[in-house]
Amino acid sequence: MPAGQPNLGLTAIAFISPQNHPILVRALSGSPEDLLKYHYVAHTSLDVIDERSKQLPLVPIISPST
Repeated sequence: MPAGQPNLGLTAIAFISPQNHPILVRALSGSPEDLLKYHYVAHTSLDVIDERSKQLPLVPIISPST
């Protein structure tokens, strides 16, 4: 890895339902403590996204006229 590059890696994965709920969370370490931590991260991240999306103004989607 080149110097100055962050060491990024996949530590967990979460599948999100259309209703904006985590339906599957897996920690790749296999540790029960990590699984609980990433469930919390998934839920709180979705809460933040939900709150921010409520603050955005609605922009109409304009389709090109044919």
